[in-house]
Amino acid sequence: MSRILLLFLLIFLPVLAEASKSNDVAQTPPEMLVSPVDSVKLTCSHSNSDFYMIQWYQKSPRDTALKLIGYVRYDSPSMEGSYAGHFSVTGDGRKESVLHFVKLSLGEDTGVYYCAASEAQENYLFLCDDLAPWGQGATVIHLHRDAVQKPIAYRHYCVKSTQKVLALISFSSMSFTDPQKEIRGPVVEVLPPSEAELCKKKKKDNVTLLCVAKNFYPDHVYVSWEIDNDVKREKTKDVPIEKDGNYIISSRLRVPKKDWKSGKKFTCIVYYYNGTGYEPFQDSISGVRKPKVKVLPPSPKEPCWVRRNSVTLVCVATDFYPDHVTVSWKINGEKQSTGVGTGVAQRVNKSYSISSQLRVKMSTWQNPINTFSCSVIFYNGTHYIPRLGLKGTYLI
Repeated sequence: MSRILLLFLLIFLPVLAEASKSNDVAQTPPEMLVSPVDSVKLTCSHSNSDFYMIQWYQKSPRDTALKLIGYVRYDSPSMEGSYAGHFSVTGDGRKESVLHFVKLSLGEDTGVYYCAASEAQENYLFLCDDLAPWGQGATVIHLHRDAVQKPIAYRHYCVKSTQKVLALISFSSMSFTDPQKEIRGPVVEVLPPSEAELCKKKKKDNVTLLCVAKNFYPDHVYVSWEIDNDVKREKTKDVPIEKDGNYIISSRLRVPKKDWKSGKKFTCIVYYYNGTGYEPFQDSISGVRKPKVKVLPPSPKEPCWVRRNSVTLVCVATDFYPDHVTVSWKINGEKQSTGVGTGVAQRVNKSYSISSQLRVKMSTWQNPINTFSCSVIFYNGTHYIPRLGLKGTYLI
């Protein structure tokens, strides 16, 4: 039995360009899921009386170039030679145009499709830096995809024209998926900056957080970062990579070292299209965090155990990062070296914890003038910070 491939066709809401007379545009349908046997088409329309041409462009997933498929000038369509027979364009450039997919191909049709309307044929588009000084005759178009009311991706294109500005009005994304494979969302993990970055001496150095999303299928994902719940858009050239039949993508966020050391919360949100809508998958990590320290007295039952002439105090330090800590005990201000047992820091989710025990004679514990304290020294990447545990005094 032959394997049938399904086609995911994602139509995003229209984009409003920062150009005059470019806001009266629409694209339909907003979203659709079709198979290769269906009639697949994209429709682009506008209500600008000055425009008489609608153009269609294709961008492959791993290609930065926008390639012209064809256009309709007034009611006369024209196709680029390499796309003739594979696509067709119909309509009237003064109102509406339809891009028809005549043949569906996994390798050729996966990508992003852009619709544009203009007054002149001599327009062309190219990727550019939004800070570049293009001067007169160039307009930077800011595109965004809006999922769950949050803009999650930016693309910047420049438009040059011999006449008035080109109006970029819509785009859509399309790829294939195998119906015999399970559609599943990503597993997301945020990794902290490397020790090498954190150990640099310069205060103005930046550090890099890495977000990895893996084991998802198909490959429709977009990545957004938040710092303390504020959206932080980060440009990335990373695209999903196929691995063992699934996909993996990574995204990096550069932040000032001081933001990391202040304990801010960094969240990576991966928006995954599951066939009906976008579903967020996320993971968070907090920066340098000082430990929370407390001292626990002996168990009430411990003094009652037969043949016991000593008791155990426990010092617990939790929720700190990184794991550079030392623990010490004092009785009446004097450091103790005997009867002390300290474990190693244990990783708990995205932080560490450590415990230490102090065994003392029953008579020492029962003496009401004695005071017991635990001190945790924490290294935050720059200097050591003492964290004093609660002092405990036993009263009869």
